[in-house]
Order: sequence, then C-alpha cells, then structure tokens
Amino acid sequence: PLDISIPGEREFNETLFRELQQGKQQHYEMIKQLRRKDGKLIWINLYVFANPDRKHGGLLAFGMAFDITEKKQAQNALRNTRAELTRFARMNQMVAVTGSIAHELNQPLAAIAANANAGLRWLARTTPDVGETRTVLQAIVHDAHQAGEVIQGIRAMFKARKARLVSRWI
Repeated sequence: PLDISIPGEREFNETLFRELQQGKQQHYEMIKQLRRKDGKLIWINLYVFANPDRKHGGLLAFGMAFDITEKKQAQNALRNTRAELTRFARMNQMVAVTGSIAHELNQPLAAIAANANAGLRWLARTTPDVGETRTVLQAIVHDAHQAGEVIQGIRAMFKARKARLVSRWI
C-alpha cells in the first residue's frame, strides 16, 4: 500500500505502519487515495490491524481496503450541487431585492412626475393657481426626500453587510 500511496501521504502511512509493527498501535483506519496501475487515483477506506505471529513471534499486519471512489464522487457532486443551489438562492434574493428597490424608488419618482405635471398645468392656466402649485411643489419636495431616504437606506444596508463580511476575515 505504501508504494501506491500518493506522495505526501506515504510518510504519514509509513509512521502508522511502523507504530503498528512495533506494537504502539493495535489498529488504524484512514480514508486515503491510491494510484492504480493505470495511473488513475481511487479513494479507499483502509483498515489495518496488528495480529500476533505465533510461528515467528512479533506482529503481522492485516489490512482491508474498500474502494469508496464512487461514494467520494457522489459526495463531491452533492457538494457542488449544494454550492450551485446556494448561488441560485443568492441570485433569487438579489432579484427580489432589486425588484423591491425598483418598486420603492418608482413610487416617489412617479409621484414627483405626476405632481410636476399637475403644477405645470396649474401654472399654464390663464389665471395661474399659485396655491395649488405651491402645494404640489411641497409634495414634490416630500417625494424627493422619500426617494433619497430609500437610497440612503440601501447604502446603509450594503455598508453594514460589507462591514460584517470584512469583520469575518479579521
């Protein structure tokens, strides 16, 4: 098994095997990769036990290896699928947030346009209606402030999110 172990794992495996032969361990279990004769890497679940050698004394190693390559591939596929679903969920959240932002901004902007048109009509009369025009201009100012508050709220939300993300990495 040590000869077909991938580099980097051989040293660790040699240490475990030596401890088994010296009686420091009775058994060990690990999940590792091996390289087949055709060069392909496979995953195995390896169980190694120390058995007393009654004929010569000392210990003999007995090992069982189970090919779990398909299981590992299925786990990787599941992990990739979960990551993809998470990405789609984030995209759906962004679509919902974008729609909500558009709606929240569209309402005051539509009101501003409607009020401005009404104000222009009142000023275009032969006798301009200054009182109504003043009222509609005040509504325009109110709606513009409302749109500004929506934008400020969005900025604050993204700044808070950015701060949370940065604090995770510190």
